[in-house]
Amino acid sequence: MASEVRSLANDKIAIICTRHDNNNNTYTLVPRSVAIGKVDDDFFFHLENGENVLPPIDRIEYITDSKKEEFYAYCDTIANLSAKYQETDANKVALKYYMEIASHLNIALVDGDLVKLYHQDYSVISNEIQGKISKHYEKSAKEDTSQVNINKKATLHTNVDLAHIDKDDLARFLKSHIFENDSIIDDIATVIAMNYSAKKREEIISMLSIGNTGSGKTETYRLISEYLGVPFTMFDCSSMSDTGYQGDSVEDLIKAIYNNSREKPQLMSKSIVVLEEIDKIASRGHGVADINVQYELLKFLDGFTFHVNLDKALGIGQKVSVDTTFMTKAGLGAFEEMFERKLKDQRKMGFDKWGSGLIEINDKDMEEYGMTKQIIRRFLLTFLYKDLNRDDLKRILTLSKSSPLLIKKERYYRDFNTILEYTEEYIDAIIDYALTLNSGAGGLNKAVAKSLIKADSAVYNRLANNDKSKKRLLVTGETFENPCKFTY
Repeated sequence: MASEVRSLANDKIAIICTRHDNNNNTYTLVPRSVAIGKVDDDFFFHLENGENVLPPIDRIEYITDSKKEEFYAYCDTIANLSAKYQETDANKVALKYYMEIASHLNIALVDGDLVKLYHQDYSVISNEIQGKISKHYEKSAKEDTSQVNINKKATLHTNVDLAHIDKDDLARFLKSHIFENDSIIDDIATVIAMNYSAKKREEIISMLSIGNTGSGKTETYRLISEYLGVPFTMFDCSSMSDTGYQGDSVEDLIKAIYNNSREKPQLMSKSIVVLEEIDKIASRGHGVADINVQYELLKFLDGFTFHVNLDKALGIGQKVSVDTTFMTKAGLGAFEEMFERKLKDQRKMGFDKWGSGLIEINDKDMEEYGMTKQIIRRFLLTFLYKDLNRDDLKRILTLSKSSPLLIKKERYYRDFNTILEYTEEYIDAIIDYALTLNSGAGGLNKAVAKSLIKADSAVYNRLANNDKSKKRLLVTGETFENPCKFTY
């Protein structure tokens, strides 16, 4: 492969894709992301950040090579696309280009020694390839492909071999939902793979994830559970109290794990257990009860077989045994006071933001916050999630597979044959509102629900009227101020 890269004048924007073999000389291209870079003399694409070099997908030797996982396609110059979208910011141009490409079904047809790319509506493709597309893709075409394919970095697996997890594929899946924390995601995926292949108690690693509300901590572990197909339990530590006091106990945690595993009891011992708001059990000098709550969690974290009565309050019921040895445990919390102190120290050094690798948390910090040495030692790894800014929220809203707007758009198309469209002003209004809530990505959910409640009513009325025609619904900045103002 030639290493000489063309000049800056040839800087281009390309769609980074994965491809799925259709087993009938056709392939579906799955847009995963967009990138700015250069094309060398052998037509390989060099990403601007220098992380990778990708082959073109329209060459038969690459698209038919099962060892190749990522490609580039639909490459155009920044100048051409800037003129097309009347936008000078290259990053904004790239985003608009990605959304345009991802809004159609993308098919590659192998015809002799050539690969023909199609980026059109399914009805057009169906005629041109003369029915060679499989039923698998016929089904995809009937769905809202702008949502089915957008930023899809990995396929959700329902039958994962837990002893041999593909950690890279798991990481890609997580990154298609959780943004701005790629390094953390890579490390957590590695821990998950190691935990599920472990044979001994001491090989299990428990994690501590720290970050503000809406940074993606809980969603990370929920998605891991979804990917692996294992039970998931989220337990609020702020409700816990010392044994004999009013409140929840470790026994209640065990019952929750058991109840959440009813559909897959054989996988209960492989559960993912999230201890939400673990910072709330820090000792604040209010008595031994504060410390004892932490001590009671030690056996759970170490791995222990608990025997609990499901109906202890009634004195009757089934007694069950739950072994926590090989469960993956994660403590989650904001630890706000600790970060306020650390942030002051950081600002003295000229920085004004945490969560970007500039702050490090050590055992002494945790102990000063009120966590016992014993419980600190149980969490071998600590991950600091980034505090999301405006640009981060925009990427999540417009690209993440967990975006409430894209999820809504998919449902409108699937259930009501309605194509949801929105303006830049609408996107800005959503983000403005989410920022006022100071709850990270979680604020986007409230903002979208608030602004589309009247639109929901309008599209739902079509069911009563048996109207099956395809329609478009446009929301603008005015829609956010007054949900009744939309075009349908």
